[in-house]
Amino acid sequence: MLARNSLKHISETTEYILQYRPDTNERSVLTNVKTVKNKKFLFFKNLFVGLASKEYGKKDFQEIENSKKWNEKFIELKNFREVNSNKRPSSSSADKSEKALYLRGYIARKAFQKRDLDKEKEELLRNAGFPTDEETAEVSPTRN
Repeated sequence: MLARNSLKHISETTEYILQYRPDTNERSVLTNVKTVKNKKFLFFKNLFVGLASKEYGKKDFQEIENSKKWNEKFIELKNFREVNSNKRPSSSSADKSEKALYLRGYIARKAFQKRDLDKEKEELLRNAGFPTDEETAEVSPTRN
């Protein structure tokens, strides 16, 4: 958090901590951060955390809303991949929610190609099994 001048969602912090404590979870991380007695942290809606030593502006709070939406969409994509490990969402599916997931994945790949997708989001998508690089992004998302 010191290196960034923006608020951080607890899921981002948890992803980092999981490297060192693989048995932890978001709730545990949030509880531990909230119990820090020196009041180093500020807590915002939608599970965003900041440092008391930094000032946050309007842009940061807009990021909360945008990130909340992105995180919700990412969780849906990740859950789809967990249930359907050999399949990506299809644009031709009869299931409307699968079509919506296809669109979200497509938008994320296009953002990557335009260099509009930040590294953290790119890494989350890669870890969930979604292609983000230019070579695989051009392949139909229903193919493996």
